Amino acid sequence: MSLHKPSSEELDAASPKELAQFAGPALDRLPVGRLPYEVFVPIRRLAVLSTVEVIAFQTGTEAERVLIGQRGKDPGDRWWQGKLNLPGSVILPNEDLEEDGQLVMSDGRPVDIGEVVVSSDLTKPADRILDTEFRGSVARTSSVRELERHWVRAESGTENKTWVWTEADLADGHEGVLEGDFYDTQEIINNPPRNLVHGHPYFVEQGLFAFRALVAQQG
Repeated sequence: MSLHKPSSEELDAASPKELAQFAGPALDRLPVGRLPYEVFVPIRRLAVLSTVEVIAFQTGTEAERVLIGQRGKDPGDRWWQGKLNLPGSVILPNEDLEEDGQLVMSDGRPVDIGEVVVSSDLTKPADRILDTEFRGSVARTSSVRELERHWVRAESGTENKTWVWTEADLADGHEGVLEGDFYDTQEIINNPPRNLVHGHPYFVEQGLFAFRALVAQQG
């Protein structure tokens, strides 16, 4: 079945209410999960999204190497075409999250939250990000730990972004990272490639500090 697609002129002439009446029923019919890029771009402009970025140090290197992704050169990629970047993604509404334990008031009374799911777990989103961005060539090898959380506003949109850090290595059966690589951590911090996304050296450095603090604590 072919649907009538309004022309640019018709869309320009439509009121916000008319646009919503057209877009709402169409969006309501999309499956829950990862959005098509054509939908993701306007949603990112209109709403604040919750996202996760992963600082993954290579196992056994004492955080001397960090995992960096390589974006493709798809001309449709409006913001990140050809960029080097820390792996990251929007948290999906159907993400399989580990529920937190029973919420308890200060006097010990358990909290009844009905059917609401409360979770602070970012392990499964981090695993999904590592798996999908590097096409199964990388696997996490240690716990996922929260590093920082900020509101971030950029040309691409506004996000409630959480940075986490962990360790990872090549998955079984792989001899190299697909669509990325483990880079020298100090080079990323002190002499970052020109096509690395702005701000990422700072978060790599903060992850390095967190790694060293944990090693010192455990030692």
